[in-house]
Formats: sequence, structure tokens, C-alpha cells
Amino acid sequence: MSIWYFIIGALIAVIGMLFIYQSTIYTIEGKLQEDKTNNEIYQDLVRIQTMFFIKHAVVEIVPLILIVLAFMNPEPASSMSPLIIVAVVWIGAMLRIYQTHQQVANRIEKQQFRGFLTKFMMIEIGLISAFPIIAIVGALTLSVG
Repeated sequence: MSIWYFIIGALIAVIGMLFIYQSTIYTIEGKLQEDKTNNEIYQDLVRIQTMFFIKHAVVEIVPLILIVLAFMNPEPASSMSPLIIVAVVWIGAMLRIYQTHQQVANRIEKQQFRGFLTKFMMIEIGLISAFPIIAIVGALTLSVG
């Protein structure tokens, strides 16, 4: 049963973080299209990024509890095939993140903010990858022991 804690925790985290990223990136796109000075836009982007991290922290609460439950109740898994679900959703989310980044980066007129968008995408890839990696390593660790 503990493998399902890992899987459900990873799926909740990946799907939740993907929705947060997409809503945030479209908010950023809207701010970049406003007629403001670069300094005002930068200040808006800092506020948006702060809210982005707060939303991520909230989304991570339930998956963290599930991961802790999985480690507290270790039992060997009969099959590792459910991990394929996590891998497929993880890869699909990463492709969607890249696709959304490319769409927004191609539509913005202020080229000086492309670097911000790329760094933002890389931060999200790191954040969204944590729980699937924890789930895969945790499930494999419990199956060995």
C-alpha cells in the first residue's frame, strides 16, 4: 500500500504545480504586455514570483504528508508498474511546461524579459521534478528492503 502513497503524492504535486505554473506564466505574460516602465514591470514580476512560491508551498503540503506516511508504513510493493503512471505524468508535465514557455516567449514584445521567463521555466522544472524523483526512489528503496 505504501507505493500508492508515493504515487498519489507525486501525482497531486505534479498536477497541482503544473496548474500553478500555467496560471502564473499567463499572468506574467499579461504584465509584460502592459504599458509600464521596465522597473515597474520588474517589481510586478517579483510580486508574482513570490505568490508563485507561496502557492507551491501550499500545494506541497498534502504530497509531503503522503510521502511521510509511505515511509512510516513501509511494506514491499508487489509490482513497480504503478511507477510508470508517475513517469508518464511527469514527462507530460515537463513537455507542457516547455511548450507553454515557448508560446509565451514567442508572444512577448519586450525581449529583455525572455531571460526571466527561461529562468522561471527552469525553476519550475526543478520544483516539479522533486516529488516524482522522491516517489521513484522511495518505492524502489522499499521494494529492496
